Amino acid sequence: MRPTNKDVRDFYFNKLAYPKITNAYMKTGYGQRSRGYISLAMDFVSKNNNERHIFTEIVHEELYYALKDNLENKSLSYLINVSDIKTFDIDSFNVLEAEPNQKWHLYVSLFGLKSIKDSEFWNKSFKKYPCLQLRLWMAETACVNEEYVEHIYSMIQNKCSKKEINAAIKALDWECIFEKISQSK
Repeated sequence: MRPTNKDVRDFYFNKLAYPKITNAYMKTGYGQRSRGYISLAMDFVSKNNNERHIFTEIVHEELYYALKDNLENKSLSYLINVSDIKTFDIDSFNVLEAEPNQKWHLYVSLFGLKSIKDSEFWNKSFKKYPCLQLRLWMAETACVNEEYVEHIYSMIQNKCSKKEINAAIKALDWECIFEKISQSK
């Protein structure tokens, strides 16, 4: 059985934003490099650096202002307490770490937007998102298939092709991740 969005939120709350393997995957450029949560992050950075910023997508503007205006409300208050990610002031050009990191992706981009638009969001089952770097981060920080995740790391270090590494990540079983979350309750 899939965990709820709230179960996932609670489980990953204290997990590292920059774990070794996911960070290596992102820094080498194997993961997604534009669109989606990355363009959202860039819009957030630009908005914080320039009040006249024009958002690339209307949904980005909606989320930005909804988060700014509603951090204290019940559905978004968790963002105040996440100590290792910055909700608005992310550094998308951080050379030492991969930004935007996957914890930001999960908590701000996915959970932030969806919980604002859907009052029942936290009670719904967590979806199997297609984003490979998110799946890798969730498996790595949950300590799921640790030997296999280490194998992915060795593939990254050995500069295997993007296709090979992404195929390896696709083989990470969502059900194992969900099981680990469910066991923690």
